[in-house]
Amino acid sequence: MVRSLIIAAALAGAVTTLPRAHAQDEAQVPTITQCGEILAGLMTLSDGYYATDKDGKAIIGQDGKAVKVPYKLGKLRLPIAADITLLRGVLKDAEEARVAMVKEMIPDMPDVGPDPLSPSEEYRRYTRSDKYKKFDEAYKAMMSSGPVGARLTLARIKEADLKIGDDPGQNPVPPIALSQLEPILDR
Repeated sequence: MVRSLIIAAALAGAVTTLPRAHAQDEAQVPTITQCGEILAGLMTLSDGYYATDKDGKAIIGQDGKAVKVPYKLGKLRLPIAADITLLRGVLKDAEEARVAMVKEMIPDMPDVGPDPLSPSEEYRRYTRSDKYKKFDEAYKAMMSSGPVGARLTLARIKEADLKIGDDPGQNPVPPIALSQLEPILDR
C-alpha cells in the first residue's frame, strides 16, 4: 500500500504550472475532486450556450438545430484555456495514479459483470472485503487532497469580467457553472 501511495503522490505531483499574476497560497490549492468540478465549470464557459428569443424559446438555425452562442469572455479566454489545460493534466495524473493503485492493491478484483447498475454477486462480495476497503480509503484520501508537490496556481476570475446576466451583451452563465467556479471566482 505504501508503494501505491508513493505512486499516487508522484503521479499527482507531476503537474507543473506557468507563473500567474494571481498566486494562491497553499491553503487555497483545490483538492483533486475540486479540480474536476472547476474543470467542468470552465468547460461550460468554453462551450457556449443555446440562444433563445425573448420568450425563452430556442432559436433554430437554417440547419434545423438550436443555435449555439459563445460566451463573451474577452480577456478571460487565455487564462480559461490555460486552466483547462492544467486541470486536465491534474485529472489525467490522478487517473494514472488510480490505475496504479488498482494494479497494486486490488489486482484480483473480479469484473463488474455485463450490467454495471446490477453488479455480479462476486463483485459485490469483493467490494465488501478488507482489501477493497483499504483501496477505497486510499483513493478517497488521494481525491480529497491537493495535487501533491504541485504548484497549482489557477487564474482568478472576477465576477464582473464574466458579465453575468440575461440581457444583450451579457452572459447567461448557469448557476451550476458558477457553483463549480466558486473556488476561483472573485466577487
